Amino acid sequence: MVPTIWVPSGHEPSNTSPLPPISRLAPPTNFKLHLDQNRRTPPTPHHQEITSTMSSHTYEFNVTMTCGGCSGAIDRVLKKLDGVESYEVSLENQSAKVVTALPYETVLTKIAKTGKKINSATADGVAQSIEVPAAA
Repeated sequence: MVPTIWVPSGHEPSNTSPLPPISRLAPPTNFKLHLDQNRRTPPTPHHQEITSTMSSHTYEFNVTMTCGGCSGAIDRVLKKLDGVESYEVSLENQSAKVVTALPYETVLTKIAKTGKKINSATADGVAQSIEVPAAA
């Protein structure tokens, strides 16, 4: 298979470009250069598979928090959790809302490790167990 470099429309090197013309770059012989006037991003052969396995979920947790330190603890673990797209911790509403593609159990475990009591939880609006999975 020969790797392909896609150059979006309007990004072709010109005589005024600080880069040397493409003809002088001499790319390796195992590369093909395609100028596609309509394509903005390189093609992804497994795009359907990637988007279906990486869909985001909204998890909502009702958590007992008595002070700013409690909500701060939850805020810190969610901030450090790779894969979280967004989150909101509310001391007033006693809640934590997380948008992520991570499994529900991963987020549940992280919040539970703060030592705060999780009273209830939902995943995409459906009630979930609040029992923390045993460590493997």
